[in-house]
Amino acid sequence: MIITLTTIPPRFDKITPTLKSLLNQKHRADQINLYIPQSYKRFPEWTGTLPQVPEGVTICRTDFDYGPATKVLPAVKDNWGKERDILFCDDDVHYDAEWSGRFIDLRKSHERTCLAEGGDDIKDIDITTRPADRLPRVSTAGRGLLFKVGSMLKYRQRRASYYTQSGYSDTLLGVSGVMVRPTYFNEKVFDIPGLLWTVDDYWIAGNLAVNNVLIWVNANAPRRHDGASRRISALLTMVHEGHDRNDSNQAAVDYFREHYGVWK
Repeated sequence: MIITLTTIPPRFDKITPTLKSLLNQKHRADQINLYIPQSYKRFPEWTGTLPQVPEGVTICRTDFDYGPATKVLPAVKDNWGKERDILFCDDDVHYDAEWSGRFIDLRKSHERTCLAEGGDDIKDIDITTRPADRLPRVSTAGRGLLFKVGSMLKYRQRRASYYTQSGYSDTLLGVSGVMVRPTYFNEKVFDIPGLLWTVDDYWIAGNLAVNNVLIWVNANAPRRHDGASRRISALLTMVHEGHDRNDSNQAAVDYFREHYGVWK
């Protein structure tokens, strides 16, 4: 297993806590690769100065900037055709020490499945149309006081877990961590059209759907701890060519429906 992520120049001096949390995993990765492109679409003024990283983290340069999907697509390309687990994540989260171990344990019972700790269903798809082999669905229902208190005690944290039931989902949240294999994709995953480069979660999830790879969201996990850089140049609030995050997500849904007939 390798752990991969990317970052952006405004966050270079704040990425160390995230990298240390990846190095401190109880289940150590074979590699921790930080992918940085030769140039950035969003930051053309970047001088090329690289961040300082702790020992055990490798900076890997990429010729092409895939936007936020640079966290995983270069690793997929480097390991093309291999049944190797790639656990990708974001640069602004402190991951608990059991994080990678949960993915490794879950892989034993979910072979050809994308594993995640965050995801959601597309709202306009009727759940009653879901086939039996895509049930149960991940759920946040039942987050009452008893659940919240139990979650906080279980994980010894101040915030309760977000999900109450593990299950399949249409989309994924890279920020919470996602495990894939290169064999889950075809080569079209590298050809990101138009503004879809701004919504890596939907782009990755759509390509998984095209290849009939399901996404399983593990609800048995503590709520992630966001770092101080979460709001710095955040994609969540970015407007690209007049399109905000919701617009871009919907554009991705429309694209995969029109071109591949998935997410109907």
